[in-house]
Amino acid sequence: MNRLAPIYNRAKTFNPFLIAESEGIEYKYVDASSKFEGQTSNVMGKPLIVLNSNLIDSPRRFVVMAHEICHVLLHNGLISYYTLGSLQQSKMEYEANKFTSILLINFFVEYTGDMPESFRAMQNEFMLEDDYEQFYF
Repeated sequence: MNRLAPIYNRAKTFNPFLIAESEGIEYKYVDASSKFEGQTSNVMGKPLIVLNSNLIDSPRRFVVMAHEICHVLLHNGLISYYTLGSLQQSKMEYEANKFTSILLINFFVEYTGDMPESFRAMQNEFMLEDDYEQFYF
């Protein structure tokens, strides 16, 4: 939680959507292909998170939003993340996945009042992919 403490202190929650609001990060939903989940862009010098409208009612929206918030908070200022080499992309994606995992486990505790019993509980709650398991338990 060390990295999350300042974020939590400002937002008073681990909910990624409320964190975005607290940090002044704009987000919007757009109609897009099912392969697109989310992306962070800089528009006129300000971060904008774009999420697929298919996620509006899905618990997966918390995963995607947390991941994109990490890019805004830790990787902001990069002209274009997609122009970086694969090594830099891999490092940033790893960092974003780790951040997402830590944020969501804290959100799970905040939301349910209990620690998840297993990674499967986190998968069921948020529709996490198997590759997130390396960050749990």
